[in-house]
Amino acid sequence: MNGALTKYGRLYSYLLIGFALKVVGAAWDASYHFKHLQEFYQLPHILNAVGDLIVVVILWRLWKIEQVEHKKELKLILAGIIVFIIAAGFDQWWHHTFGIDLTTWSPTHFALYTGTLIAQLGALLYISRDYVRHQSITIRLKRIYSLIFFILIFDSFWFPLLQQEQGVITKYLLGLGVVPFAPDLSQVFFSSHVDPYGGIPLWVYGAWAAFSLALVLTLVKRLDLHRYGATLVAGGYLAFRIVMNAVFALVAYPTSTIPYYILIVAILFDYFFDLSIPQHWKESLPLLTTVLIVNGVGLIATAYPTHPPIPLETILPSIAGVVIGALIAHIAYKKVFRGYL
Repeated sequence: MNGALTKYGRLYSYLLIGFALKVVGAAWDASYHFKHLQEFYQLPHILNAVGDLIVVVILWRLWKIEQVEHKKELKLILAGIIVFIIAAGFDQWWHHTFGIDLTTWSPTHFALYTGTLIAQLGALLYISRDYVRHQSITIRLKRIYSLIFFILIFDSFWFPLLQQEQGVITKYLLGLGVVPFAPDLSQVFFSSHVDPYGGIPLWVYGAWAAFSLALVLTLVKRLDLHRYGATLVAGGYLAFRIVMNAVFALVAYPTSTIPYYILIVAILFDYFFDLSIPQHWKESLPLLTTVLIVNGVGLIATAYPTHPPIPLETILPSIAGVVIGALIAHIAYKKVFRGYL
């Protein structure tokens, strides 16, 4: 029994390491594309591929030792990896056909995020099912794994916004006459791009931010992973972004603005869910404050950009974003997560 506990515990740790490498590789990739022309064999892609390889190896190991009737979650991990690999090939075709784009919002890139998200979800569900099936980890350790995976999942939802969070600093530097791009990318950028935001409407940033916060934080609170679960997830993600920004600054790579306001939103999620008030108020008040905070940030103006533009017309799309995000979270809680956590 003790050997089984050690065996499964190690495999879960390696699985987490694989996904963590993918997240680091993706963050590096986003910064890389604001400096260098894209190459298939660039180092961020290789690091991401190493993460994928680790996940596949652990998946193969778990597949061998797991019973047939308990492979549902493993199939979800496999499906996500397959989607990611197909999307990577699709992305190369896309760039070959339509040229280099400096955007996180292309269909091929969304397919990449989706593949990673599916695989992360499968891993989270598999490890969560462990407590019921194998009991190779304690309930406390299961919750810790779950919170870490939710940080990774939040990163998958937030990742498209790096286009705007890096783009606003790039635009600021260009306004000062500083060109942050390497010569090969400069020629492509200035001949084919309207702005560093990839031509995406400015209201999209706030709307997607509100959607992502509502979906992930509502789900974290509904699953009751920790009294301060929302704060831990948002704080963990912010810590990751701060560390990556520091590393990029040290090696002269493009940096991004840090979405500091998500920590305020998360603290309010924890606060309202902890109050002795009707459930519908516990769920509605955080969504309202999410809309107010995201749009309120847009009113803050500083010489050096601290966030992308969030114009006044963001208010209605952000309301729609929190409603859709919360609805998806409730459906996921009832149809996907119930019985796991």
